[in-house]
Amino acid sequence: MLALGLVAGALAAHAGASLNLQLISAALVGGGSVLTWARWRRQHRSSPEPSANPDLNLDIGTTLRIEHWNPDGSAHVRHRGTDWIALLADPADSRQSGHYRIVAVRGNQLIVHST
Repeated sequence: MLALGLVAGALAAHAGASLNLQLISAALVGGGSVLTWARWRRQHRSSPEPSANPDLNLDIGTTLRIEHWNPDGSAHVRHRGTDWIALLADPADSRQSGHYRIVAVRGNQLIVHST
């Protein structure tokens, strides 16, 4: 993108523009293309949030068994040799014992969805 700006400056020089006009055209085209690309990337974000990205966290997608839910909607589970707090991704889901799939990890909390 910055190369596009340099090309714009070179084309302005080839057309006989002054040095100031060459620098301005290079800055406008290069900076404009960077801003356009950044805006496009923000609007077309393809990867999930880091807490739910299976490429960053290998626990996402694995299943675990939850035997008992606490009245506050959490459950204490043992996963990979340590204690975690499990929370439902959709609070409207019923809290029953069974197998759940991890959909996100936030700190020491596993966000789960029933399988």
